[in-house]
Formats: sequence, C-alpha cells, structure tokens
Amino acid sequence: MDPSLESNMILVIVRMILYAEKRDVMVRRGDARRSLENVNKWNRKMLSSKDVNHDVAVWLTRLDIGGPSGYAPVSGVCYPARSCALNRDEGLTSAFIIAHEVAHM
Repeated sequence: MDPSLESNMILVIVRMILYAEKRDVMVRRGDARRSLENVNKWNRKMLSSKDVNHDVAVWLTRLDIGGPSGYAPVSGVCYPARSCALNRDEGLTSAFIIAHEVAHM
C-alpha cells in the first residue's frame, strides 16, 4: 500500500478464464462502449451460472477497442450489470491500465 492512497485494498482472483477462441466476438473494433456492453452481458451470465461469484470482471483483448486503452463505468461495481472493465492488452503497462479502470468502478 502506498501511503498517499490512504486505503488498504486487497484484490483476490477467484477465477481466471482463458477465452481461447481465435475471434473475440465480444469486442467490436473501435467501439469501446458497445464492446463493454457485450462484456457486461457475458458477465451477467457468468454470475448467474457459477457457484463462486466475483465483484469485478476484467476483460483483456488485443483488439483495438477505440480510444483509450481501458474502459469501465464509474461506480459500476455496485451493479452486477455494470461491473466489468474492458482493457486492451499492451503487455506490462496493462497492469496500470487495469488498476486505473478498477479504481473507476
């Protein structure tokens, strides 16, 4: 914890899914808003069908999502229908992008 954050947060990964399809059908090239809507729909299905639930889902893609490298709704974690962050996989810098997007939620 960095003292400047004045917060002690612990993140626990409860599930990791490798979506191995060659074509990422959730992400629409250049349309971050629509892509995030698709990912949130997928997340709602996951939450309703699994024993272990999660608070936040992080979707990584190598496709161009348009605009910024990450996209997440502000205060979305309070609503399962909006609790996803969409992030472009850019290697090591993706860790910072994911942290930034999760902070929005």
